[in-house]
Amino acid sequence: MDLRSARYDAYWHPFTGLIEHEGVWAVHAFHGLPFVVEPPMVDDRSVATIIHHELTHHACARTTRLGFAYSAEAARLLRAFRQGGDLTLTAPAKLLLGIYLPILEGLAVYAELDADERADDIIIPNPVPLHAQMIELAWNQDNSGEVLRIARESQIYEKPDKQDGLLRLLFAEPNSPETSPYLVGYLWIKTAVAHIRRINPALARPTIALPLLIKLLCDHPVIAEVWKERAGKDAIISGLLDSVLSLDQPALARIATALKDEESLSTFELWDLHGFIADKNLSTPKLVEDTRPFFEGDEPDELVTQLRCGASLHFPSRATGLLVDVKHRDQDLDDLELETDTGERISVHLMRVRTIWRLYAGLDHYQPLIREHLHKAETLEQYFWNLMGEWKGSRVTIAQYWGIAQPPLPGIVVWHDDGRMVQLPYEPHWYHYKDHIFLTREGLKVSIDEKKRFAMSLAKTPAVTSLARQATADLLSHLVSGERARR
Repeated sequence: MDLRSARYDAYWHPFTGLIEHEGVWAVHAFHGLPFVVEPPMVDDRSVATIIHHELTHHACARTTRLGFAYSAEAARLLRAFRQGGDLTLTAPAKLLLGIYLPILEGLAVYAELDADERADDIIIPNPVPLHAQMIELAWNQDNSGEVLRIARESQIYEKPDKQDGLLRLLFAEPNSPETSPYLVGYLWIKTAVAHIRRINPALARPTIALPLLIKLLCDHPVIAEVWKERAGKDAIISGLLDSVLSLDQPALARIATALKDEESLSTFELWDLHGFIADKNLSTPKLVEDTRPFFEGDEPDELVTQLRCGASLHFPSRATGLLVDVKHRDQDLDDLELETDTGERISVHLMRVRTIWRLYAGLDHYQPLIREHLHKAETLEQYFWNLMGEWKGSRVTIAQYWGIAQPPLPGIVVWHDDGRMVQLPYEPHWYHYKDHIFLTREGLKVSIDEKKRFAMSLAKTPAVTSLARQATADLLSHLVSGERARR
């Protein structure tokens, strides 16, 4: 059931939204900005690109029809798990898990091997390019893309005493059913990006191409038809190929224009992209702001909402425990110390707002925001730390979040067990969009421990594996033949 990186030491679970990386979490530290204190290395390889792999899986289900389907199935199964009931997947869920496996792994490997970020890039508000931007800003002041280039190369170089590099895992190992979705999916996505580059090179930059393809493929209207059992495997495969081919010169030109509009850019993850491509009279995309059409006019039930909110709050982690210490380490860092219910101590390292914003200040379009909002940001930060001092000795939950509404701007949130909440936003745009961004406790109502036990109870499903093999074969056939999918 888990969707893992090609190295199998990291995974994202489609029904719980959990992202795990054994090497990273073993340090028992929680960084308030992704890995800016000390770039984590596992087996002499940077984990930055592995995190991109798993975060891409997360992004594929964040605000898409595929994510709605996974959450609906997860809620049904979790309810059965709590009651000791049958945990058999429905036919639509098996179909979507199996057929989408090579697509999801192809997108994730593309993020792992191709993702970079440069100062002149348009940054679509999607977790993967935002994470790439933060890495480059934190580790490389000129934001030239050099940090991620080095991180990518650390994944592919070969050393006799180390585990195989990613390229060897993809291309040189036996093409087993466990690994072929990675290779074929990656080549298929690379072909889709090549199609975009041939027509509009600016949109082929990874910071644009990756979120664009996630929206195009994982928010495809055929998913709702599959969920209602009105479409099958062939409709999915042909729909995916046709959607890539629909990106002709006029469509890509209209997308490029929409991305230059600040308001349209900020709401990218709510775009009805397929409707925008189909209706050539639209100058900006319409937004899909609720999921009722997906659920046949009904609101999603409470458990679906809890699972979706919990997934949005999970990366890179969240922790619950007794707040035992509050430390001001130096002018750049502050620490919180948590003691979990099992007695484990977790250090929470939070960078100062001024330190983070100094990184953003190197980008021209951030400078007016910083001048306007820095005082407010530092005032909020002081309030946050005063409150942490008051909450010392209390049970709290701390999470690094990507805003549930739009745009998905990162920050820290802390909940007191009595229901109070305080957030510490990191991205300067938060102060521009703060009236549109909300956080909720709903995601805390399903604990990480319960999610892990639930995930472990879901057995591997032969039907899903078989469907994944069929989808991989079909995608490979498209690569070889170059023919348009038959309707």
